[in-house]
Amino acid sequence: MNDAEMRRLAIGLMHTMTRIAEALANLNAAQTIVTEALLKLSAGERLDPAALRTHQEHMQAAQFAIRGLAKELEASIDLLEAGPHG
Repeated sequence: MNDAEMRRLAIGLMHTMTRIAEALANLNAAQTIVTEALLKLSAGERLDPAALRTHQEHMQAAQFAIRGLAKELEASIDLLEAGPHG
Protein backbone atom coordinates (compact mmCIF):
# COMPACT_ATOMS: atom_id res chain seq x y z
CA MET A 1 0.00 0.00 0.00
CA ASN A 2 1.50 3.35 -0.99
CA ASP A 3 1.49 6.58 1.01
CA ALA A 4 -1.58 8.01 -0.72
CA GLU A 5 -3.58 4.86 -0.04
CA MET A 6 -2.44 4.85 3.59
CA ARG A 7 -3.51 8.49 3.96
CA ARG A 8 -6.93 7.72 2.44
CA LEU A 9 -7.34 4.79 4.81
CA ALA A 10 -6.25 6.85 7.83
CA ILE A 11 -8.62 9.69 6.92
CA GLY A 12 -11.43 7.18 6.42
CA LEU A 13 -10.76 5.68 9.84
CA MET A 14 -10.77 9.13 11.45
CA HIS A 15 -14.13 9.85 9.83
CA THR A 16 -15.35 6.47 11.06
CA MET A 17 -14.33 7.28 14.62
CA THR A 18 -16.08 10.65 14.37
CA ARG A 19 -19.29 8.95 13.17
CA ILE A 20 -19.09 6.47 16.05
CA ALA A 21 -18.70 9.34 18.53
CA GLU A 22 -21.66 11.20 16.98
CA ALA A 23 -23.87 8.13 17.12
CA LEU A 24 -22.92 7.35 20.70
CA ALA A 25 -23.49 10.94 21.82
CA ASN A 26 -26.93 11.02 20.24
CA LEU A 27 -27.87 7.61 21.63
CA ASN A 28 -26.71 8.71 25.09
CA ALA A 29 -28.78 11.90 24.88
CA ALA A 30 -31.83 9.91 23.74
CA GLN A 31 -31.36 7.46 26.60
CA THR A 32 -31.17 10.32 29.11
CA ILE A 33 -34.42 11.77 27.78
CA VAL A 34 -36.15 8.39 28.02
CA THR A 35 -34.88 7.88 31.58
CA GLU A 36 -36.22 11.28 32.61
CA ALA A 37 -39.55 10.53 30.91
CA LEU A 38 -39.85 7.21 32.75
CA LEU A 39 -39.13 8.93 36.06
CA LYS A 40 -41.87 11.48 35.34
CA LEU A 41 -44.33 8.77 34.38
CA SER A 42 -43.58 6.76 37.50
CA ALA A 43 -44.17 9.91 39.58
CA GLY A 44 -47.55 10.38 37.90
CA GLU A 45 -46.45 13.40 35.88
CA ARG A 46 -47.25 14.04 32.23
CA LEU A 47 -44.68 13.72 29.49
CA ASP A 48 -43.32 16.83 27.84
CA PRO A 49 -44.06 16.69 24.08
CA ALA A 50 -40.93 18.76 23.39
CA ALA A 51 -38.79 16.15 25.16
CA LEU A 52 -40.32 13.43 23.01
CA ARG A 53 -39.54 15.41 19.86
CA THR A 54 -35.98 15.97 21.06
CA HIS A 55 -35.65 12.24 21.71
CA GLN A 56 -36.81 11.53 18.16
CA GLU A 57 -34.32 14.06 16.77
CA HIS A 58 -31.44 12.41 18.66
CA MET A 59 -32.47 8.99 17.42
CA GLN A 60 -32.64 10.24 13.82
CA ALA A 61 -29.22 11.88 14.16
CA ALA A 62 -27.80 8.62 15.53
CA GLN A 63 -29.30 6.68 12.62
CA PHE A 64 -27.82 9.18 10.15
CA ALA A 65 -24.39 8.83 11.76
CA ILE A 66 -24.63 5.04 11.68
CA ARG A 67 -25.57 5.03 7.98
CA GLY A 68 -22.60 7.29 7.27
CA LEU A 69 -20.41 4.99 9.33
CA ALA A 70 -21.49 1.99 7.27
CA LYS A 71 -20.60 3.79 4.02
CA GLU A 72 -17.21 4.87 5.32
CA LEU A 73 -16.41 1.38 6.56
CA GLU A 74 -17.36 -0.03 3.15
CA ALA A 75 -15.00 2.43 1.47
CA SER A 76 -12.16 1.46 3.83
CA ILE A 77 -12.80 -2.24 3.24
CA ASP A 78 -12.85 -1.70 -0.54
CA LEU A 79 -9.52 0.13 -0.29
CA LEU A 80 -7.99 -2.69 1.73
CA GLU A 81 -9.39 -5.38 -0.59
CA ALA A 82 -8.07 -3.56 -3.66
CA GLY A 83 -4.58 -4.23 -2.42
CA PRO A 84 -1.44 -2.31 -3.27
CA HIS A 85 -2.36 -1.66 -6.92
CA GLY A 86 -6.17 -1.16 -6.58
